[in-house]
Amino acid sequence: MLVRRRILALVLGVTALIPSVGASPASSADKVLIYAGTCQLRVTFHFIGEPIGFATLGNPDYWIEVQPLVGPPCVITDDPLDPLRNTAVTASGGSDIFDCDAAVASGNWSQSWTKGSGVHSPQPVSGGRHKLYGTYDNWILETEGPSVVQFAGAIHLRLDPTRAAFTSAACASRSLWELQTIGTQVFEDPQL
Repeated sequence: MLVRRRILALVLGVTALIPSVGASPASSADKVLIYAGTCQLRVTFHFIGEPIGFATLGNPDYWIEVQPLVGPPCVITDDPLDPLRNTAVTASGGSDIFDCDAAVASGNWSQSWTKGSGVHSPQPVSGGRHKLYGTYDNWILETEGPSVVQFAGAIHLRLDPTRAAFTSAACASRSLWELQTIGTQVFEDPQL
């Protein structure tokens, strides 16, 4: 509950700044939507073709499954009266290195957010990119839209504590096919 209060306080603080940096009120066509948000997520990397382990120095391809850690997992400033959102992500990639010791990888990223009514808000991000780097239990997943001025975000990922023992054992036996992590995505639309 404390984490949700802190996230809500962050989002409300950003909301208070939006009127001072928004577009002039000349016409709705001239306005630029600026938003910020956070999502509490479970991010699972599914490896294709080969499992990973400690000191395997593999470079497997992967696809990413994103699920809410809480529901709805996101708080976004684009509609201060209705800030809660669900999110859906489509992403996959390839790696320069991806084992249980370290990761350097990148690929595509598309993300959408929906209100409880089913309306997309803000507009979905399609054709974006992600980069992943880090070490065991300490990864950074950076996300951006087709242009970084459309959408930019980051997630500090840690092992899912409910799967940490299983993950360590599978890494030791070089048989990890799915790396399940958790983290809070922080993102914004940095258009000015």
